[in-house]
Amino acid sequence: MRPLGSGPRDALAELPANEVRTDIQGLRAIAVLLVLAFHLWPDRLGGGFVGVDVFFAISGFLITGHLLRAPPRRFGDVAQFWGRRLRRLLPASLLVVAVTVVAGCIMLPATRVAALGGDALASTLYVENWRLAASAVDYLASRAAVSPLQHYWSLGVEEQFYLVWPFLVGLLAWAAGRGARRRALVPAIGIGAFVAASLLISIVWTSVEPASAYFVTPTRLWELGAGGLVAAVAILRPRWRASAAIRAAVAWLGIALIAASVLLFGGTTPFPGSLAAIPVAGACLLIAAGSSQGWFSPNAILRLRPVQLIGDASYAIYLWHFPIIVLATYAAGGQLTVMQKAAIVVACLVLAQLTRVFVEDPVRTGRWLRLRLPRTYVLAGVATVLLVALSFVPTLQAQAQNARDAALREQVVAANAGCFGAEALAVAGCAVTTGSAMTPAPTQAGEDYADAYADGCLADKRFSVVTCEYGTTKDPSYRVALVGNSHAAQWLPALQELAGQRGISITTFLAVGCMPTSARIALDTQAGIDGCHDWGQKVVEETNAGSFDLVVTSIGSVFDLVGVPHADSYEAEVAGYASVLSAWAAAGTPVLVIRDTPIPGFDVPDCVAAHASATASCGGARSDWAPPDPMVGAVAEVADPDVRLVDLNYLFCSPDECFPIIGGVLVYIDSLHFGATFSRSIAPYLAPELDAALGR
Repeated sequence: MRPLGSGPRDALAELPANEVRTDIQGLRAIAVLLVLAFHLWPDRLGGGFVGVDVFFAISGFLITGHLLRAPPRRFGDVAQFWGRRLRRLLPASLLVVAVTVVAGCIMLPATRVAALGGDALASTLYVENWRLAASAVDYLASRAAVSPLQHYWSLGVEEQFYLVWPFLVGLLAWAAGRGARRRALVPAIGIGAFVAASLLISIVWTSVEPASAYFVTPTRLWELGAGGLVAAVAILRPRWRASAAIRAAVAWLGIALIAASVLLFGGTTPFPGSLAAIPVAGACLLIAAGSSQGWFSPNAILRLRPVQLIGDASYAIYLWHFPIIVLATYAAGGQLTVMQKAAIVVACLVLAQLTRVFVEDPVRTGRWLRLRLPRTYVLAGVATVLLVALSFVPTLQAQAQNARDAALREQVVAANAGCFGAEALAVAGCAVTTGSAMTPAPTQAGEDYADAYADGCLADKRFSVVTCEYGTTKDPSYRVALVGNSHAAQWLPALQELAGQRGISITTFLAVGCMPTSARIALDTQAGIDGCHDWGQKVVEETNAGSFDLVVTSIGSVFDLVGVPHADSYEAEVAGYASVLSAWAAAGTPVLVIRDTPIPGFDVPDCVAAHASATASCGGARSDWAPPDPMVGAVAEVADPDVRLVDLNYLFCSPDECFPIIGGVLVYIDSLHFGATFSRSIAPYLAPELDAALGR
């Protein structure tokens, strides 16, 4: 195979063994800088996440080219391949996990320490992508703070690819037989079929469940396979030649596709799906063009020494950048300045070069490991076991903190007697809070959700009507339907407090991110949009069947509407909710609308844990936390005596300020919802409105 750069008419995409291509190293630099810039400036570089897709294509090309030159014929060959991957990837990967765990236990708020342990374990075992996929479809977990090891999802995808790819290439090589043409043609056809199948899975999965599709391995394998297809085609057509001008044009087209992805994609782009083909195609085109040396080729820039240095250290830069960004953000109190971001970039580059020189290169090229394959596996196993053990340290630390917090609960209740929770703002003479002790403690906030969550009573994104019954379930005096999304669910503990003495049964009609309305809520898939709308209509029909004495409803209006600009959404929301309230009123079903409560917009337990000596800083202006509620406007528009409105926000805020802790109770358990403990403390103030609505 002819060396690249030896003449004006080089073969496309050729990669002689042991040769480093400057264009690929430059492409690596582009990819890692895109990811770094995206995580530092997501609002300015919304599509920078495609750098990961570029990495996938590069890895697929290099690995497949190596395997096709020397196809694995027996398991020993596969073991040798895995050994090389272990020496290349594991040392730096485990080093960054270890440093992140130690730094995280020191720097992260107590609320985040337990999750760090789980992420460290998943990252060490290269399954972080599946952990994140599960969290993405879990309503509560999806709202958790970003993990400093979240970026290890892409390493999980690659490692899982490396597990199966040598077997596939070896199988294709065996099927090809001995003919030179077949040895090139069969792998190209087989890899092409693999790419097509995985791409189809990616398109379907992204259309049905985009949140998890972003992370799972089946939706991403085709991107690595696409790079592999370039390698297979290069072997199939070794005499395919092109002029330097054509190759330069192909390379520039590839860069243009990557740039278009960066500029046009953003947080709402359904991804990966079919759109991922744009940056992947761009990377494949640049790789296929080869290292043209003409002044008009992008390689004239890509081969510059600073670019090559970044490309050489791109793996380590990728590993270090995200833990540094996340931990620095916590240390800075939530916002990074321009100078701090610049310092992060410098720190990433320096740490990456040190890691490459003192960790990656010595392990990868050292003769002691290369000459005895079992040594590689033994050391990899020992290092992995040590990291698995280290990953339990944050969990043990969190458990110890939980035990201390639980022991303080009774003391907090006693210290706030007569002014506990909502009482502190309702009773004259009470202080809003006393001291820094509170219940639940920030570390236990995740356990303070309404029973409806643990009982599986919120319809998921398939939006089938799910009901649960609470309170007096046998021969109740009154039947109440609790209807809405998670902001209705947070009133369940208060209603449960009142149900026993009044003989009330409570039937929940709750859904994640959906409310009964004639408008269409803009969700991430068309199936979700239609399913939510249909769910709302069914709920109205079931609650209008004459079996309920009262509908209690509240909504968290944090979603846009289909076809309605955000600036005009309030009026459209009012109209949508008014149609539902009118339907209830027309059927003679009394309705009690609870005005939506203030929304902080940031994780309050994290803030309180990080500012234990200054928890008041985790409060906010009432005007910011309590914007107009369209359901209030809908009640006014319907103007029916059977549709009543209650506003209990005076229990959350003074006229000007909203508080994170009230009467010794941590009010909010995440960025959007108040907890069950505070909800129960509101019950006495909800009671008169509930009684009036029931006609008691």
